[in-house]
Amino acid sequence: MDNSEAVRKHQQIMSQQALFERHVQALKKNLSDIEFIVVASDDGFPITHTLNDDKDAARKAAMTASLGGLSTSVSEESGLKNAVATTIECEDGLVFSRHVMLDHEKSVELLVACSRHVNYATALWTIKKTINDIIEDFGR
Repeated sequence: MDNSEAVRKHQQIMSQQALFERHVQALKKNLSDIEFIVVASDDGFPITHTLNDDKDAARKAAMTASLGGLSTSVSEESGLKNAVATTIECEDGLVFSRHVMLDHEKSVELLVACSRHVNYATALWTIKKTINDIIEDFGR
C-alpha cells in the first residue's frame, strides 16, 4: 500500500505551520476567554497550539481528530451530511471542535476551549472568522 499521497498532504500542511501559528495567536488575542487552542492534522498530529506542554497538545490533537471522526459518523447515521463542527457545553465553559477544509483534499482540526465567561455567539463568530481567514491564507 502506497501512502506517498498522504505523506505529501501532511508535509504541505506542516510546511504552513507559521500560517496556523499566526491565526492561532490572532484568535487568542481577539477572544479573551480562551483557555487553549490546538490545530491538528486530520489524522491527529499537533500542528500548533497554545498549551504549555507539548505532550498535552499531542493528546488533545489526537482527541480532536477522533472527535471529528465520531461526529461525522453520528451525522451520517442521522442521514445528514458530514459534520463540520462539534460543540461541547461543559460546567466550566465550552469546547469548540471544527473540521477545517483547507482545499478539496487537505484539512485540519481546530480545537478551542473557552472559560465559562465566554459569550457563545461571539466565540462562535470569532472562530468561524478565523477559519475563513485560515482557508483564505492557505489558498494563497
